[in-house]
Amino acid sequence: MAPPDPFGLVGQVLDGQFRVDRFIGEGGFSVVYAGHHLGLSEPIAIKCMKLPPQLSSQLIETFVQRFRDESRLHYKLSQGNLYIARTMAAGTTVSPVTRALVPYMVLEWLDGHSLASELERDPRQRPLSEVVPLFDTAVDALSFAQSQGVVHRDLNPGNFFLTKTASGTKLKVLDFGVAKVLDESRLEIGPRVQTMGKIRIFAPAYGAPEQFDDTLGPIGPATDVYALALVVLEALSGKTVMTGEHLGDFAMAALDPVKRPSPKGVGVVVSPDVESVFARALAVSPRDRWPTVRDFWTALRLASRLGGAAEAGR
Repeated sequence: MAPPDPFGLVGQVLDGQFRVDRFIGEGGFSVVYAGHHLGLSEPIAIKCMKLPPQLSSQLIETFVQRFRDESRLHYKLSQGNLYIARTMAAGTTVSPVTRALVPYMVLEWLDGHSLASELERDPRQRPLSEVVPLFDTAVDALSFAQSQGVVHRDLNPGNFFLTKTASGTKLKVLDFGVAKVLDESRLEIGPRVQTMGKIRIFAPAYGAPEQFDDTLGPIGPATDVYALALVVLEALSGKTVMTGEHLGDFAMAALDPVKRPSPKGVGVVVSPDVESVFARALAVSPRDRWPTVRDFWTALRLASRLGGAAEAGR
């Protein structure tokens, strides 16, 4: 049986050059298709935004503008770093099934699979010596984004992608769709829609405390430090660190000042120095964390080397 096609776009050619070949999957706010760039004769991914049907025309325009912002943001970032998924074009079409307006973004086609599917397929404990090199390219991408004043805000295993390159398998960062631009002058992407009211989009299992309680401080680079630390812990342990059934469960766990996520808490044995690096990365207050992803990663690399040297010297 053929997979469902929510928008009925398979077989269509968008903007005269982007052929939609097959439905890949969908999430809460988007639908992804595999396609073909007719002009370049290259495979592409086409990400379409799902607009809730009950929205007013004004809110629809706001969502569409945010989607255009996302595509411009992706384009600017991917121009500066190889490990951010590259955006090629953006536009809008109309679904022949729903008759709704469908904003879409054309992305490079990546051969490989998400870190989420890798961890689901192989849920084993991994040593630091394997995990740290695996994340190096993704950290490089996130560090570049932060240097441009951009915070991802939705880091989770589904937004890291293991892709095959000429120099081996590398980890790329996907979906800056809910990114926050802290310094627009660096990217020069023009005017952007500044507010969506109280809508907050992030994976609760990887949400930083300030994403649940904004009295802790604004979302910033330390927000990505927190989420990255949780993803790295998951790669080390082979299991999700924060668990729950409802949003409130994840909020309580993230905000608990006593029981903090840690390597020891998920059954991973590391040196005290490495434990300390994670303790700072996963602090409740963003002011107490490593200020940037690069700072966190530099400290973790150093601590892991020191821990390995100490083990070797025993």
